[in-house]
Amino acid sequence: MDKRLDKRHLLACIAALAIMLGFDLAISLSGRALDLPTDTGWGTVPIAGLLVTALAMAVGGWIARRGFRPLAVLLAAALWLSVVSVIGLGALSAEDGPAFGLGDVLSQYALAMVLSLLAAWLGAVLGERVAAQRFEPAAMAQG
Repeated sequence: MDKRLDKRHLLACIAALAIMLGFDLAISLSGRALDLPTDTGWGTVPIAGLLVTALAMAVGGWIARRGFRPLAVLLAAALWLSVVSVIGLGALSAEDGPAFGLGDVLSQYALAMVLSLLAAWLGAVLGERVAAQRFEPAAMAQG
């Protein structure tokens, strides 16, 4: 595997994480609820979070140019794993025992998890396609 390709994937992952974490930091610093979850009846879905995930993975896909889709899904899954872990640790630290179990967390956030994985995949596809359109004609002109 080409070393530049590895560096592109690493930079793409860093950029995507920076965008998503920057959004979360902006929410924290603003003191406002910028990403109000929408209750769908099947669980809550953070619409702005899904859009930021898609945008972040599109930037990552554009930087990587190709092969970023699986990494985008893995990044989104890792972020959800950390969110569920923090929620679970918070529930376990309650004085009267766990306030809720893993099943409760998953039933509340399962739809959001699936949609964010889908948003990550679609964002990466979009970014890779934009990069392919931008860089393909230049490669053809040189070749």
